[in-house]
Amino acid sequence: MIRITNISITDAARQVIDRRKALFKPRGDDVFALTYTSSFINRDGTTVEGFRPGYEISPWPLEYISSNWAVVQLSGGTEFHLMPRFKWSARERYIMDLASPSLELFSIGPAAAATS
Repeated sequence: MIRITNISITDAARQVIDRRKALFKPRGDDVFALTYTSSFINRDGTTVEGFRPGYEISPWPLEYISSNWAVVQLSGGTEFHLMPRFKWSARERYIMDLASPSLELFSIGPAAAATS
């Protein structure tokens, strides 16, 4: 499992992560994790208002964490588990932001792409 440290986080995303991490109470062997959600639809098939694909915070059973996952360490020491959706490069810088503030979903991508 890789340890990711070449990542920055926006203030808005940090506020959500810090608040939710402080409230996290694991059951059994659950860990604080971010899992990717590609869709969120209403019963009528329409997309839930405010939804943007992104990573959501969820407790995740440690037994389901494999070597494909990573441990992300943000500046300040906050850590969480993540299954990256792309090949992570040690040479690049990444940024984490709120993709959907109302649903607290996060985007993670190369920092250069976020500024262009």
